[in-house]
Amino acid sequence: MQVLPICSGDMTTLADGSLACSTQWQLLPVDQLLTTFDPLSMDPTVLAAAFGSGFIAVATFQCAGLAAGAVLKSIRKM
Repeated sequence: MQVLPICSGDMTTLADGSLACSTQWQLLPVDQLLTTFDPLSMDPTVLAAAFGSGFIAVATFQCAGLAAGAVLKSIRKM
């Protein structure tokens, strides 16, 4: 079983480069840190908002690029 040392106090670096904790080190099993991702537990409105904001960000830059390309194309024709 793998454990992760956790310091709930202040950490300092000693002269030899090792870390020291002002309180006692606590060992937490790594299994308790890992959680599984369950897409069914996500709120549909939050998912829709995240998708919409990402779509709007990409669409904005794509439309700006198309407009800049059209302007450059019309300048070249002159």
